[in-house]
Amino acid sequence: MVRSVLVICSGNLCRSPIAERLLRRDCIGLAVDSAGTLEVPAHLADPLAASLCSGSGLTLAGHSPRKLTVEMARQYDLLLAMEPHHISEIVALAPWARGKTLLFGHWSRRRAIPDPWRRGPAFFEHVFGLLEQDAREWALRLNSHE
Repeated sequence: MVRSVLVICSGNLCRSPIAERLLRRDCIGLAVDSAGTLEVPAHLADPLAASLCSGSGLTLAGHSPRKLTVEMARQYDLLLAMEPHHISEIVALAPWARGKTLLFGHWSRRRAIPDPWRRGPAFFEHVFGLLEQDAREWALRLNSHE
């Protein structure tokens, strides 16, 4: 049974914080957090990501980007990556975590959710829509196993 999920992207500025908040909203009783494979100097989520969340009744308040660690990989039941190269980076850090690592777009057969960072509002909206679709798919599966 999955009780905790860690959503992973590159910088933990855009995709993974949005996906984290979508899963928190849609998955009852599930502990959800996010991280990035890179160390970034930022202290907050991307402003466009925060704005899109706000427009959908979500908030990224309190989010601070953090880098994935071995301990984080160990702590969560399921690791959801945005792109195949993130899976490779997770496995390089924690080879034993491969069995609990999938793509966020797994159920829609989406190979990657593109990084919207510095790509403008229209692209952010497109990516937000992909994340919403895939979060709903995960919620269908994760909520049915309570």
